[in-house]
Amino acid sequence: MLAPPSDLLARAKKAGPLWLVPAAVLALVVYQSSAGLNRPVIRSDGEGYYAYLRLYLIQHRLDFADLPMRLPPAVYGFRIHPRTGRLADIYPIGTALCMAPFFAVGHAAAVLGGWKADGWSEPYQWAILIAGICWLSIGMWAAFRVVANRTAPKPAAAAVVVMGLGTNLLHYAIAEPSMSHIYAFGTVAVLLWLGDRFWAHATALGAAALGAACALLFSIRHYDVLLAAVALYPVVWKSNRLVLRRYWSPFLASTAIVLLPHLTVSTYYLGAPWETTYWGLAIHWTHPRFLAMLFSVGRGWWFWNPVAALGVGGLVAGLFHPKLRWFCAAAVFVITVTTYILACWSSETFGDGFGHRMYVDLLPLTAVGLALSLNCARRPAYYMIVLNLYLMLAYWNGYIGGSGTTWRSYVKVLRMPFRAALGIEPPADSEHSAGLAAEVTITGARREPGAIVIDAIVRNTGSAVWLADPGIGKVYFAVRTFATPDCQGTSFGDWRYPIASNIAPGQAGSVRARIPEAITVGHLDYYCGEMMASSVAWFRDLGSSGRPASVRIDR
Repeated sequence: MLAPPSDLLARAKKAGPLWLVPAAVLALVVYQSSAGLNRPVIRSDGEGYYAYLRLYLIQHRLDFADLPMRLPPAVYGFRIHPRTGRLADIYPIGTALCMAPFFAVGHAAAVLGGWKADGWSEPYQWAILIAGICWLSIGMWAAFRVVANRTAPKPAAAAVVVMGLGTNLLHYAIAEPSMSHIYAFGTVAVLLWLGDRFWAHATALGAAALGAACALLFSIRHYDVLLAAVALYPVVWKSNRLVLRRYWSPFLASTAIVLLPHLTVSTYYLGAPWETTYWGLAIHWTHPRFLAMLFSVGRGWWFWNPVAALGVGGLVAGLFHPKLRWFCAAAVFVITVTTYILACWSSETFGDGFGHRMYVDLLPLTAVGLALSLNCARRPAYYMIVLNLYLMLAYWNGYIGGSGTTWRSYVKVLRMPFRAALGIEPPADSEHSAGLAAEVTITGARREPGAIVIDAIVRNTGSAVWLADPGIGKVYFAVRTFATPDCQGTSFGDWRYPIASNIAPGQAGSVRARIPEAITVGHLDYYCGEMMASSVAWFRDLGSSGRPASVRIDR
């Protein structure tokens, strides 16, 4: 039996730790703003999700070929579909629908306040940040209600706080709110809450809301519709099948209405309403990588979010709880199937991110398991929160690579002073521009079939250690082409080859560049090799000690 909303909210006031989440959000937003870390808010894959709003509501066009872009369309995830010949966005439209009300407010603020009404100026950036925070709040509230319905307000509050502060959820709410993950999280949590309400007291409005949530979830990410099974599993009982049969028409009607934008977009750009925006992506169904997906130091879900492992463990334990076994069985099944799909995907990391971003959608399910497991793992969960927040700050400041991490770099971050993780105390290595200097000597240059090979000796003549680890400050031997041997003027190409191991001041190492021979422009015959530290500086910009070395290779 579900508790009445007024009674449940009254008891929630005694739950205590819920205030920690908004306090943490406020503190982190202020920190990001003061440190200049989260600009632009709309970036990376988020620009692809956001493009629908710019195209339809600012440009008033239908074809993405007419949309002004800061980078080539392929960078945002656009491809020409062979069936229609139109430039199509590979990202579904559901995320744009979730952002649309906030975008409208940002657009109005830009027009009335004198900012450029182009979709990129500050009002739009703040609007999408606020969108992420609002959807986080909606999801946290709904997740609390779902967990409290199955346990009690106090364990529910503890579980929701641990879920919020101990995983990468906050990161995707306030650091990357233009991406889909925080909206999928909020929609899943609301879907579960609506399912609870519908099965406790079925109404036509409740059925319509449940159908709309299912459709929105599909529009955000297609395979996430699997999570609807956790809200709809009570239909296995005959009495509930009769209830659903009574209210199937409002359920299907609202589903169709909310699906209409997705179906329209698919038909126009892809040629058929059932065509997926992910067409052409490789999925290796017979070669899942479960261990890498869950435990890899690169992006393993449970390695980076051990709190989620506690939650899944709690769900497994809930299989033996007489009142929770069906919910837990449905949740475990959905998590398993989703993990299989993700493990078969062509990229196990799914691009850059903090932790494994594709699992943010599943966090409302793990919250129920957390409420069951915190009784015997409360202290470890608190340590996990501290570790997660520290790693998140280190990631924001660039000390953790976006595309993957090694054991060596992970341990290095753990041993780093906290002031360095906050960006307050510059480290004495290539994570900061101070002390970077190099001497580059090209020892050989030759043509090989399909490539130009350049060998060089690079010597650290500065005071900072050169890092070979992923993340900010990783040092590369970089080659660019110029028209003159002094490596000045217009350049073309930027081929980067990481050093094999750390190089301390005074030490030297050998490097090799293999440049595709087909890539040539005009008369830029001089290949200039120089050093650069990722996201920090090109050594040449720091003074004369970073001069590049050049070699001419005639055509």
